[in-house]
Amino acid sequence: MKYEGAYNFSEGLAAVKFNGKWGFIDSKGKEASPFAYEGAKYFEGGYAAAKQNGNWGVINKEHKTILAFMYDDIVWIKDDANDIRVKKGSKYFHVDRQGNELKK
Repeated sequence: MKYEGAYNFSEGLAAVKFNGKWGFIDSKGKEASPFAYEGAKYFEGGYAAAKQNGNWGVINKEHKTILAFMYDDIVWIKDDANDIRVKKGSKYFHVDRQGNELKK
């Protein structure tokens, strides 16, 4: 399988692009998730940013949505996804996994 793009492995998985869509593979090259995303980043603490329908959200290693796909970017994920730095429009701010804005 030839990939169109890839990120380094993080937490045993790497985001890779195949046929125009992003997904994840394990260190043996086995598909660990479907290639269903418009974009994907590396895992941090068991969570990764992924992009669907033009917006970024957060998924876990089981590829369940943790933070809804509604942001222009996910900058980083910390504290078991209870502190996520996001961008919406020109504003950067922190949210918890339910999307509640955190006061920093």
